[in-house]
Amino acid sequence: MKVSEISDKKNHSFAKDGWEYYQTLFNIDGNYFTGILNIGKNGNQKTLYDINNIKKTTQNGKLDNSSVILNK
Repeated sequence: MKVSEISDKKNHSFAKDGWEYYQTLFNIDGNYFTGILNIGKNGNQKTLYDINNIKKTTQNGKLDNSSVILNK
């Protein structure tokens, strides 16, 4: 689901037309997580730049109370 769209304020070469942000649900080894996809737009090309605000959740999207530590 698309969350928002903004212009690029830091002159990224792959995001000349701004950014799109999408909320996503994904599964890694049977564990479910939600996160925000950061997509850079440049003409007809889109680049996945980052996933942030990652939180452990259940398959139906409800937040899990256990903690998650992710290293970049």
